[in-house]
Amino acid sequence: MRKLLLWGILSISAVHAGTIDFSDLTTSGTEAGSVQSPYLHDGFQLIIDGGIFLFWDTGNPFFLGQTAVFPSDVGQSILLSRADGGAFGLMSIDLAPFVPFVPIPYSVTFSGTRKDGTQITQIIEVNSSDSFTRGVLGNFDGLLTVRWTQDATNFSQATNIVVSAEAAPEPANVVLVNCGLLAMIFLQERRHRRQSLG
Repeated sequence: MRKLLLWGILSISAVHAGTIDFSDLTTSGTEAGSVQSPYLHDGFQLIIDGGIFLFWDTGNPFFLGQTAVFPSDVGQSILLSRADGGAFGLMSIDLAPFVPFVPIPYSVTFSGTRKDGTQITQIIEVNSSDSFTRGVLGNFDGLLTVRWTQDATNFSQATNIVVSAEAAPEPANVVLVNCGLLAMIFLQERRHRRQSLG
């Protein structure tokens, strides 16, 4: 009975993981492309202060083998959240200078706001000018938003943003699981009564 109850609880509180890799923006050419903010991907949204994300075309000498977005101006920050306002986790992100001649290393600050109102901050150091640095974020879970700020002189292109979303249970699933659990409890009680009488 306890196993069934645990299964019912776990089945309605699943977590889904995914990667925001901007592959839908990939274009050939030698220039920089742009996309309006917010950028939407699998239920997540990225919003930039200036309203426009830039990315390098695959033929541009600054393209590092993976489509990545970067701000259109220095000092802009990027906000990540779920489009439905639900909680999520941020596990990792790949960062690189938007051009290879930016002085390295430099730091990018990530600040998260959790659904309980607490804040979390982590700094990731970008240490390569010609490839992406994988930044792993610790304890960035139960978040409503994450904002990362660009240094006044150096800013990064970002890709492979690994996120997890706490799935909101479908109302029909909750009702179905609860009805099943109540039926099991009723049958268990009925069986105990028959055993005690007979």
